[in-house]
Amino acid sequence: MKTMTAFVVAAAILATAAMAASQTPADQPLDQLVARASKALARVEYRRSNKLGEQALYGQAVCIDAKRGTFMTGDISTGVPSDELDNFVLFPAGGTGKKVDAELLGSDPEEGLTFLAAKQPHDWSELKFSSSAGLNIGQRVISVGLLEPRLGSPVYMGLAVISAKLRLPGEFVAVTGGTLSNESSPVMTTDGRVIGLVRGQLPTSMQLYAANRWNDTMIRELQHTRGFVPTDEFAHVIANIPTPQQPRKLPWIGVVTYEPLTAVDTAATESLRGRPGVVVGRVIGESPATKADIRQRDVIVALDGKPLEALPTPELVVSNFSRLLSRFSPGAKVKVTILRDGKDQDREVLLTERPPTPSEAKRYYSARLGLAARDMVKWDEYMAPAMFIKRGVPITGVVPGGPVHQKLFVNDVITSVNKRRVTNVAELSAVLDPAAEGTAEITLTVLRRGMEQPVVVTPSGVPVPRGLPGD
Repeated sequence: MKTMTAFVVAAAILATAAMAASQTPADQPLDQLVARASKALARVEYRRSNKLGEQALYGQAVCIDAKRGTFMTGDISTGVPSDELDNFVLFPAGGTGKKVDAELLGSDPEEGLTFLAAKQPHDWSELKFSSSAGLNIGQRVISVGLLEPRLGSPVYMGLAVISAKLRLPGEFVAVTGGTLSNESSPVMTTDGRVIGLVRGQLPTSMQLYAANRWNDTMIRELQHTRGFVPTDEFAHVIANIPTPQQPRKLPWIGVVTYEPLTAVDTAATESLRGRPGVVVGRVIGESPATKADIRQRDVIVALDGKPLEALPTPELVVSNFSRLLSRFSPGAKVKVTILRDGKDQDREVLLTERPPTPSEAKRYYSARLGLAARDMVKWDEYMAPAMFIKRGVPITGVVPGGPVHQKLFVNDVITSVNKRRVTNVAELSAVLDPAAEGTAEITLTVLRRGMEQPVVVTPSGVPVPRGLPGD
C-alpha cells in the first residue's frame, strides 16, 4: 500500500511539473498576442508606373515606431527604381476602412526591407523587435498577418514549432507542425517577444519520372510559410533606417568576385587545413583592395579581427563573408587578414561606396515599341566585361506582342539607331522616341553574344497595350 501511495504521489508530482513546463507563467494567451500584434499591422497599397503602364500592388507592413509612424515591410521589391513607386496608402488592420497616406523612406537592398512613414496621425501601436538569440528547436512560435484584400484583409494567426535553425548563410528558422501567416508577418514567442519576420520558405525536394528516368526537382508553395528570418539578421537595418537624405549605401572593397576554397587549395597549403577561407578573385585597380595590397589568389581568413566562420560548404563561407562585409559602411576602416605564402598578414582597408549596380541605373521606356532599357554602369564593366566590347544601352524588358517582341531580347545592347551611335538612355531617347512616333522602319544595331547585328523594327504608330515587362 505504501509503495502504491508513493507511486501515485510521484506520478502526481510529475504531472504537475509537466503542466507547469507547458504553461509557464511567462506564456500569454494567444488571443492577447494576436490583439497586440494586429494593432501594429497595416495593409499597404501602392502603384508602380512608367511609360509602359502601371500596376496596383499591395503588401503588409508592421509599425516599428508609433510616434514617427514608421513601418517596415518585405513586400516591396527593392530592385524596382524608387521613382516608379508612388501613391502609398496604409490601411490599419481591423477593417475600419480608414486610409492613411504614406511616403517611401528607403530600402535596404541586402536584407530586402523597405521602410515607409505615415503622413497623417493615427493611433498606431508598435512592435519592438527583440534579440532572437536563444531560440530552441521544439519551441512554439506564432505569427500574425492579414489575409488578401478580396477577403477584407482580416487578421489571422499562424502557429508552428521551430524545427531547425539553418545557415543559408544568414540564419533562417524553419518550422513544422503548423504554418505561419503570410510574408512580412511579425513572429512572436508565446511569452510575447517579437523575434522575427516571415520572409520565405524552404523549397520541397521531389522526384518526377520523365523521359524514362527519375529527375530531381523542387517545388514551392504559394503560401510562403515554412520559416522566418530571426531579428538578429536585420536588427542593424532597424537601427539605421534608410531615408531620402541618408539612403543605404553599401561598402566596396574593390574585389569583383570571391571564390570558395577547394580541396586542392587546402591540400597545397598546410596552414589552411581545417580553416575556412575565401579566395580573392579579380581585383580592380586603384581600389581599396589594391591600395591595401590585397591581391588575386590571396586567401582571406579573418575579417575585422574575427576568423571566418566554418560552415557546411565552402560556398556558404564565401556568401557569409560577403554578407558580413556588407554590414560595414563606406568610410569604415576594416582589418582584413589574408594568407599569403603560408603566412597570415593583416591589411587595413578603407572601404568606399560600392559602384552603382544595374538596378540603380537610369531607365528608358518606349510605349510605342514596348521596350525597356537602362544605362550601362560601372558594375557592368566589372561583372560582364563582354557587354563592354562596345558601349551602348542594355535592354531590360520587352512587352509581349509589341513591335520589338521576338526581335529584341533582354541583355541585347543597343549601340545605334538608324546608324546614329547611342551610349546612354538620354541619347537613345533623343533618337528613338521621334522615330517611334511614325510607322517607318527603324534599324537598330545591337550587340548580342559579342557580335553586332542589325535588327529592323516597325512601329505600330500607337502605344502598345499597357503592360510592365520584367526587369
